[in-house]
Amino acid sequence: MDTCIRHLSNGVSLIASDTTWIEDKALQQLQTTAQLPGMRQVVGMPDLHPGRGYCGFR
Repeated sequence: MDTCIRHLSNGVSLIASDTTWIEDKALQQLQTTAQLPGMRQVVGMPDLHPGRGYCGFR
């Protein structure tokens, strides 16, 4: 089980093994986060999960 970096789209990457289960909603939120003003690169880690909003934003 190797860990790899997958480039999902421009400025969006995911670090996880091919067998890591990540919810589709979490990947959608990662893509949405990449569209926020000032974002240059977003990276999801193996424990990526969907949430109510963006960390650090109020």
